[in-house]
Amino acid sequence: MSKQAAPQDDEASTNSSLASLDKDLQTLNEMNIDSEFNIWSSFRDSFSIEKRASLEVIGNSKRSSGGSTAAAVVMGQKNDKLNNESLVSITEVDLPTDNIENNLSPAEQKDINQWNARLAREQVFSRYYFPEQWEQREMKTIETFLKLQNPNTATGFMDEPGQEATKHAVSSIFYPNDYDKKSVLMKRGPILLDGIDERELLLFTHGFLLSRIEFDALMHLLFAMKKGDPEKFTSAQLKKRFNDIDSDHSGEIDRCELREIFTGLGVPIGESALSEVMNRIDTDNDGTITFEEFESAMQELAPAPKEEKTLFGSLGKRLMKVLTPSDAQRKLECAYLLTDIEKVECLDICHSAKTQMFAESSFGNLSFAIFLKGQEQPLVVICSKPEHKSAWINAFKVCIVNGIQNAADKSALRIRSNIGWQHHLVRASIFSLVVTNNLDGLHKQITSPSLQHRVDEQDEYNMFTALHYAAALGRLDCAVLLLQAKAKVNLKCKDQKTPLDYAMSNENKDMIKLLEQYGAKTNSSEVLFKSAIEEQKRLKEETPRTTNRKVVAKLKGASGAMSEAMSALRERGERIEKLDSKTADLQNDAQNYADMAKQLKEKTKKKSQWF
Repeated sequence: MSKQAAPQDDEASTNSSLASLDKDLQTLNEMNIDSEFNIWSSFRDSFSIEKRASLEVIGNSKRSSGGSTAAAVVMGQKNDKLNNESLVSITEVDLPTDNIENNLSPAEQKDINQWNARLAREQVFSRYYFPEQWEQREMKTIETFLKLQNPNTATGFMDEPGQEATKHAVSSIFYPNDYDKKSVLMKRGPILLDGIDERELLLFTHGFLLSRIEFDALMHLLFAMKKGDPEKFTSAQLKKRFNDIDSDHSGEIDRCELREIFTGLGVPIGESALSEVMNRIDTDNDGTITFEEFESAMQELAPAPKEEKTLFGSLGKRLMKVLTPSDAQRKLECAYLLTDIEKVECLDICHSAKTQMFAESSFGNLSFAIFLKGQEQPLVVICSKPEHKSAWINAFKVCIVNGIQNAADKSALRIRSNIGWQHHLVRASIFSLVVTNNLDGLHKQITSPSLQHRVDEQDEYNMFTALHYAAALGRLDCAVLLLQAKAKVNLKCKDQKTPLDYAMSNENKDMIKLLEQYGAKTNSSEVLFKSAIEEQKRLKEETPRTTNRKVVAKLKGASGAMSEAMSALRERGERIEKLDSKTADLQNDAQNYADMAKQLKEKTKKKSQWF
């Protein structure tokens, strides 16, 4: 009995795994329905036609300008050297005035919370982490959905010029070697690329990719079948839908009418995707779609009978019918490793000339930009709501920072040696403005009534305030702005040090003088002294009567720490004495000069009286 049960258990397990994989692939394929990790409908509903049109103007201007003259154009400045009709000033764009500060729906909040739970698992960033079974299955599902192949073994896969970075990223993310670090999915969701193209962004522990909208989802949108079974649509219902699209009532749908219907649904569609939809439905290739062709295309979307299910069910059959050998390139827009990222900008906080067009628009608080090494233009990402943008910024920050912290190569060590390197890579806070010495951005942040409370925020890495970073990096102008904004001067960081401690450590006289004018005090010497005393006391209490060598060594170490603390105190005292001595010398010199001037004046007066 037991010998027969084992094969049955294996078969049941296999069927269960296939069913689970089929379900995951189905979720990935139907990107236009609301599910736990897919909120495409909510995403589209957040963008009105007017918003789409405005974003398209800005996005097309950015793509046409090449980024070199964007700053002059966005500010509406006149420049005789600029002669590009495709460049449009922000002041000329008819931006929508409706409120984009929408609150999250329960489904959207749930979606963000679920991804945040993944991001909180720091162990997945270790090079020694081996993915759980469900994570491996999830990666396999995405690999199948995107029709990926191993670039190291598949001949001709992604060999086109310009695909080198994507090919390398796909290989590292989906096909790592046995001793390479493994990637798992950390976040995914819908975005607008450059405000024009609807894409899905997938972020992994060590890379990210952008995929084009799944073709079947466009077809479902065309037939307006977000809900319900296509088999239950009657001929009369389809005829009504056909007539709605056929705006000129010619009895045929042309390319322009097809584009208009997608625009009305809030879906930006490019020429290649539009051609693909036309080719799918227009079976006689005459450039128009008849009702018979429209009805036939709908029937192709109907699910297959249960007995016809293949390895991936009816979805697999539909995918095999629709997909072509170029599907990987069509679905996969691009892929990059996180080490390819130069910086990430949150455009309503920190932006550069190349992203100013979006930052100065009313979509600035929905946007962030990913700058890639070796590429002139950044990837500008538009989210549906500010909360989604913040969630994406946080996700990239978690992945990038953890990736560098867990790396052991020289490049990572060099990056970690810089103070505030986390805020230099992901520029999304007041700390980033100080670290990058962005005075204009800092002034804008601290003078905004709604953002003044952020002046004394402490970061999650070292509990540094912006003033700590200004003092540690010698950003005197930033420190002036922060102090004028009433930043607290004696807040302590994780190491119990104040900004003045870092200024004195760097022997920055101007910074020391500035901070002391606002009542700054040091705390490092006291911290060293107290910690040494506490350590010595603790070791004495733990020491048994028969003292062993290890404890003696620890006591010596504690004594050494106390000596170090005393040396620090003496050094601080000597430094203060030197400053006092220099001050006294200057005062004496000034007094001598005053006395000499007085004597000279008296002599001059006597001479004048004598004559």
